[in-house]
Amino acid sequence: MPATEPTPRTWTLRFKHHRTTLLVEVDPLQHLSEVRAELLQALDETNPSGELNGQQIPKNPDQIQLGRAVDRNNLNLGYVTIEKDEEGSEASGKGRGKSTAGSGTKSSAAQMKECPQGAGLRNADVVAFKFKNGDQDGGEGVEGAEKWDVKIPTMEETYGDEDGQQDEGIGLDEG
Repeated sequence: MPATEPTPRTWTLRFKHHRTTLLVEVDPLQHLSEVRAELLQALDETNPSGELNGQQIPKNPDQIQLGRAVDRNNLNLGYVTIEKDEEGSEASGKGRGKSTAGSGTKSSAAQMKECPQGAGLRNADVVAFKFKNGDQDGGEGVEGAEKWDVKIPTMEETYGDEDGQQDEGIGLDEG
């Protein structure tokens, strides 16, 4: 599968697993199964050993689970699964106001949820991913957010601030 060509319309999503971040260009209306396939291709290209952070990379993109941040401005709050209601979206019960015509196809609202834009993502968002063949605890963290193996570096880790001392440049008495 060829990678999505970057255009002014494409988005760059940051896929995170533990401390690893992969940047993948996607179309906002691209089906999530295609996004998972592109992510798997990027994983295979960047990890020729077939392992990522001690876990075996699956061969099937359906074995990759995606999650969006509970709060995109505070990634420490956790992530929720994007495709959680994918299985139940086809089963629409018969009742008042339910149409039987075209019941074999998904509604446009259900199809919209199966793309990055419909899943509530934006350009440059962080998307957590994990492998379904890994630990299947499915545990819930703080405030109902699922457990994902994502490490967000602190400012000290990023910029190497040691002992609170940071060189801001040339001092007034030096110049």
